[in-house]
Amino acid sequence: AARLILGVDDSSVNEVKLIPRIPPSWQGIEALNWPIRTSEGIVRADIRFEKINHRLMVNLIVKGSQTIPKLAIRIPVKNGYRWYHLTKVNKLQKQF
Repeated sequence: AARLILGVDDSSVNEVKLIPRIPPSWQGIEALNWPIRTSEGIVRADIRFEKINHRLMVNLIVKGSQTIPKLAIRIPVKNGYRWYHLTKVNKLQKQF
């Protein structure tokens, strides 16, 4: 259940996807030292999603000197979802 709510989809090593599914009554979710499979092997990351004033704050910190080579994040917007694509991610702190 935690994996589904957190939304880490590393089934394809070509691109890791984050698809957070935070229940409406929750303010956020956090996972520490979470294993993520990438094209360069397993990395571990601290991941936190927070709902702040109808926006989503994303905090992701990859442990050590590793990176996530390709990362896609699905963010809810007014009329659906929007995808953000990033490369060589080792730290991301952004409000969407």
